[in-house]
Amino acid sequence: STSVCASPRQRSILSFARALSSAPAPSYSLDDVVSWLDAELALDVSALRVTGLLDGAVGDYFVFATARSRVHMRRVAKGVRHELKERGVATALGAAPGIEGADSDEWMLVDGGHAVVSVLTAEARDKFALERKWLERGAVSVAVAPTRASAAAPPLTAEDLPAAAAAAAADAGDDQQRGFVEA
Repeated sequence: STSVCASPRQRSILSFARALSSAPAPSYSLDDVVSWLDAELALDVSALRVTGLLDGAVGDYFVFATARSRVHMRRVAKGVRHELKERGVATALGAAPGIEGADSDEWMLVDGGHAVVSVLTAEARDKFALERKWLERGAVSVAVAPTRASAAAPPLTAEDLPAAAAAAAADAGDDQQRGFVEA
C-alpha cells in the first residue's frame, strides 16, 4: 500500500511500477536472450534476477554482455533489438525497443521490458562494475550457459586488427541486409 506521506510523484512512480508488474507474460525467455547474444558472438554473458527491486520498475532480469569493439557492441545491441521487435515486444510506454547509448563507445542498453540487456566493452564493464552494484542492492545471480564466443575466443591482438577491420566492413553489409540500417 502507498504511504499517506508519499508525494504525488512517488505515488505516480509506484502506480507505474504496479502497472508494469501486471503486464502480460513476456514473449521470450532469459534463455532466448542468451541465445541471441550467442548468435552475435557476445562474450562473458551474465544475468541477474532483479524482480521486485525498485518496486518492479526494472523488469525481471538484467543481462550483461561484453563486446570486442564498438562495432561489435552495436551489432550485438541491434541483434537483440531486432529479436525483441520480431516478437512484438514493447516498452512500458508502448514503444518498440530502442537502443540507449547508440552513439556510445562504451555501453549500449536495450530495454526489452522483462529483460534489460547491457552490452559493454571490457573496459567499461570493469569500470562501471554494474553486476557488483546490483548484487549489493539485492539482485540475485542467475546461471547462464557460456556463449560460443566466450568459450573459444582469445583476446584480440595487434595481428588481429586487419581481420577485425574486415569483420567491421562485413558487419555494415550484414546490418543493411538484415534491415538494421536506420533511416
